[in-house]
Amino acid sequence: MNALLLAAAFCAQYAAAYDPMGVHVDADGVLRSRTTDADPRLAELWKNAKSRQKDGQLLYISLPRLFAEARRIIGEGKPLPDDIRYLGGMTKLQYVFVYPDDKDVVIAGPAEPIDAKVPYRPLGLVSGRPVLHLDDIVVALRAFDGKKPDRIGCDIEITKEIQERISNKIKAVGPTAQVVGFRKVVEQICEAGGPQPVKVYGVDPDTRFAFVCVEADYRLKQLALGVYASPTPKVTSYKSMLTAPEESHRFSLESNMDALRVSPDGRAFELRGSSLKVNGGLLDKPDSKPEDMSTAGKRFVALCNENWDALARHLVAWTDLANLADLAVLAALVHGDKLAEKAGWDLAWLLDAKAWATVKMPATKSAQTQCAYTSVGGRSIVFVTGGVWFKPVESAARRASDEAVAREAARPAEGWSVGRKK
Repeated sequence: MNALLLAAAFCAQYAAAYDPMGVHVDADGVLRSRTTDADPRLAELWKNAKSRQKDGQLLYISLPRLFAEARRIIGEGKPLPDDIRYLGGMTKLQYVFVYPDDKDVVIAGPAEPIDAKVPYRPLGLVSGRPVLHLDDIVVALRAFDGKKPDRIGCDIEITKEIQERISNKIKAVGPTAQVVGFRKVVEQICEAGGPQPVKVYGVDPDTRFAFVCVEADYRLKQLALGVYASPTPKVTSYKSMLTAPEESHRFSLESNMDALRVSPDGRAFELRGSSLKVNGGLLDKPDSKPEDMSTAGKRFVALCNENWDALARHLVAWTDLANLADLAVLAALVHGDKLAEKAGWDLAWLLDAKAWATVKMPATKSAQTQCAYTSVGGRSIVFVTGGVWFKPVESAARRASDEAVAREAARPAEGWSVGRKK
């Protein structure tokens, strides 16, 4: 068996362990909720984190050296070790540097020892944050290969046919809710709605990158409907704030990055901000703005954004998605600012899907309908949709010149993982 086939075999074997804990895709490609609980590892990680030293150091990684090492290992038909696959436990991308004289592109960010028992989503042992994945960098870079994507993300759609089926079912079973029970009525309405179509934009839908987009969006809908219990008392569901019947709303996860700090010579970049925010509008009016939402809709969005850190600490799919948003900006910088060309870094091998086989996830074709039952002014259903919207080109274009960021560029030069620095 040649090296490529061996690598593909290892990739397939690894994919078998790529099992998301809270959601799954059935044989028909329908995303379904396995649980509405937080990742069960979190409580244990946070309890033990008190005994671990959090030194606040940054890990610096040379991308050309990292991928050269990965290519060597794959060429030998061996599986990638965790320190390469998970970028040494880096939990957030903070800096990007280009060194033309050294022919190098380096990323830097905080790193931790990791719990990698769940290969789909290893978590840092100190913070509980998901770590960065090498495959996700590859998927992000491929999104810009000969393209300039306006948007990366997904939609979980509510078609007119689904809306009609739901409306008809509400009329049929709504009056019986007090007798048969709200939960039973909700199940009947969800079943009538059927699977909602899922569309993925900008990236290969068979990848972890795409799966996380859909998973995070699904969790947002569950949070809005009260299906997923809010992990913080400061955030209540959109459903719980309704006081009167109103138009159907949509809620989405969108880019939210501060202006990049960039050195005057354009060789050092710092990513800043929460990376994502919750946004919204009216379902049947795609051009509607957040101010067009109801009081309840506006309040739900505001509460999510005001308490983003507390929510993301428990909703690890959101933190994972924020990491992907950052990697999309990295890809926009590599291609838009020609960082690879400046460093003499040949991307041809990793952009070739036949040479680098990313771990495959089952493409999500649709998602199980989610709804919540409430009685408000005679109207007895709440139903929301939305999506994920990364706009990495826009994020990479917003910049503020800052000489201080250049000071972070000084680092050691040995190995693919070029050490830690206080």
